[in-house]
Amino acid sequence: MKANLQAEQFLIASVILSPQTDAALEAIEKVKPCHFAEKAHQDIWRSLAEMMNSGKYIDEGTLDAWMFDTLNANYRAVIMAAMTACPSAAGLKDRKSTRLNSSHVSESRMPSSA
Repeated sequence: MKANLQAEQFLIASVILSPQTDAALEAIEKVKPCHFAEKAHQDIWRSLAEMMNSGKYIDEGTLDAWMFDTLNANYRAVIMAAMTACPSAAGLKDRKSTRLNSSHVSESRMPSSA
């Protein structure tokens, strides 16, 4: 049961942190509120899907307005718990590529044992 709760939290946190991504839009389309075991998660998902399907561009201001104008304090607490419980989801927003730029040239060294 705990694994399911964590999966639900991760999904909610991931969509909230990156709502304009194809993955978030696909999740909203395919995952239905009834797929969540927690009633609070069902209600949050339903509300999140309604906002995302409205056709509005979702930015931080839109998310803040949604959280504070639409959701009650208990549901905001559930979302904050989801964000806290899933630090890997929080990393989705700020992650940067660690791949080297294609113009990067590595310098090779000869072994010093010559």
